[in-house]
Amino acid sequence: SQEIKLTNINIICNDKYYQIPELSVLNYCSADLLLYHAVDYLKDQDVKIKKYDANIVVLESNGTIHNVNDRKFSDFKFKDGSIFVLVNAKEASQNEAHRILQINLRLDKTGKKSIISSIQYSPYNAKAVKKLATSQIKSYHQESKDDDEKFDYYAIYNNEVRSIKELKEYGFDAAVHNKGGIDTLFVLRVSDKAPQYCYDHTEFDDPTEWKATTEFTGCSSLDAVKKYQSKMITDWELYSKRKNFEKFKSRKALELNRIKRTLDVLTAKRNILVVVNKFMKNFTKSRYSKTAPQQLGDLAGCLNEYQKARILDNVSGSYSYPCPCKLRSGKSRWVKVQKEIVYSPPIFLFHLDRYGKRMTNTTTYNRSKSPKYHQGQKLKIKYDGNGKSYTAVIEKVNDHGMNIKYVSDKTKEYIPKNRYWDKIPSYSRNTDDSYGNCYNYGSNKFDHAIKYGNTLKFQLNETTASFYDLYGVSIHSGSTKGGHYTATIKCATDNEWYNISDSHVSKTYAQSATSHASSATILAYAQK
Repeated sequence: SQEIKLTNINIICNDKYYQIPELSVLNYCSADLLLYHAVDYLKDQDVKIKKYDANIVVLESNGTIHNVNDRKFSDFKFKDGSIFVLVNAKEASQNEAHRILQINLRLDKTGKKSIISSIQYSPYNAKAVKKLATSQIKSYHQESKDDDEKFDYYAIYNNEVRSIKELKEYGFDAAVHNKGGIDTLFVLRVSDKAPQYCYDHTEFDDPTEWKATTEFTGCSSLDAVKKYQSKMITDWELYSKRKNFEKFKSRKALELNRIKRTLDVLTAKRNILVVVNKFMKNFTKSRYSKTAPQQLGDLAGCLNEYQKARILDNVSGSYSYPCPCKLRSGKSRWVKVQKEIVYSPPIFLFHLDRYGKRMTNTTTYNRSKSPKYHQGQKLKIKYDGNGKSYTAVIEKVNDHGMNIKYVSDKTKEYIPKNRYWDKIPSYSRNTDDSYGNCYNYGSNKFDHAIKYGNTLKFQLNETTASFYDLYGVSIHSGSTKGGHYTATIKCATDNEWYNISDSHVSKTYAQSATSHASSATILAYAQK
């Protein structure tokens, strides 16, 4: 299966918040596919959407935002972050190139828990950020006008912190605008009972910060001022031993006081950023399956996978030929593909395609080197008598073959190297040459088990089911470079089971027909 699971897909549409708890997508499709599912979900929620523009972003816990519209799911690398599908269905503002994701938070009295008030997705312009932040602060004022508790308000725009007074006086630096086309704005309400987040920007001394960052480069302003403070304290101790210390004492005391006040402001700003980042880390953190897509384990799973509907997107190139009627109407962005078995046939032939072209390195097995064996090693050996595999121990091994002893009955056997592919199920031959590579197929055989039974129940629909009996199995041993096909069949005249290998035919048991889960390539069933 090429499916992966995504959880907690956040949707913002017309300043309202929605969430898709879980979603299955194909890992070779692009994130643009999330827009299809988001719009489909919004329609189920009775949201009226005619025209819209949208962006798919990943907002990491450190405030970094990534636009992932064209990125394939298999290329997702974020660890802590939330997936947002940002939909603007307001026709009046659909021509805006840049937009702002605004999240409004309230911090409780303890200063440990942040609560979301609202989320907005708004068009960007030069005055929008300050206006949006000021508007939300006014809304907070209105909410708490009858409350005895006092609050401070802060705006965090692309990780730059501003108090309400700073916002009125300075706004935001031009350098932080238009970060990747999507900007993030947090408006935070803080109780005065949580002083670690409150500061007075007039206490901040710009010359002190400049001196500190000039002297201590390669670190944040906060760390630079801390180092600068440590240096000044050391200098104070040195000056205190001089005879003329009293002459410089008041000046040094003033300087240390400026450093402390500057450090308090920077520490409060850092604490505010920590709160926002912690909120983002815990808020509906999106997850996706980081391992290879799940391998199918039985015939029923293969049947379900075969008939499952697929939504493919044009952005990733997962489909090459858009529907002509959709192309004319400009709606060929996605296509739904589904195969269905619409009736119960008298004969079912299932081809288990074990030689699929390499999609990714994680979904197939690229065996470029032959395994090395050593004395005392345990491994499964196929017994010629019944075709079953039993545990054996290698007693001796060289370049020509190996001597093994079966654990169960202590019998011994010599296996020449040219029969490893047939006798050792885990063995694969070297495929480094051009023939073995098979024009990008390589030794690319899927040999994990697909379980099947002597009987099959095929559920055509909710009310109709048909039953089938297994009457033949085609088996492949070896790799794509070289191997051998055999068959196990049920004779129609005597109802006995037989193993067929080239011109050799031998009677076997019914159970042996279902013992080839890792090597069966064709399964033949007849309707009862």
